[in-house]
Amino acid sequence: MEETKNRLIFEEDKVMTNYEIVKKLIGPVEPLGCGSRDPERLENLIELSKLAGNLIIEIENLAVNHSLSSEHSVQKAGKYADDTLKGILDDIDYRL
Repeated sequence: MEETKNRLIFEEDKVMTNYEIVKKLIGPVEPLGCGSRDPERLENLIELSKLAGNLIIEIENLAVNHSLSSEHSVQKAGKYADDTLKGILDDIDYRL
């Protein structure tokens, strides 16, 4: 397994993004209306939701702790985290 920036190469020519890796590890989440397969998909959705929540908390911590830093590179990361959270909030508000 070779690492590149935000990508892992699992096979000779197959490059996967972090998103593709997570989706592959967690599995499908879309319910099918099938009583024998939907419980597993619900469990996958629960795991995906937990991961999303943890990632959002990590991004929030960066935004809160670093947005006002006196060091430019630290402040830049904090601002990026803050902008990311604002974008997520806008997406959620739009869908509600």
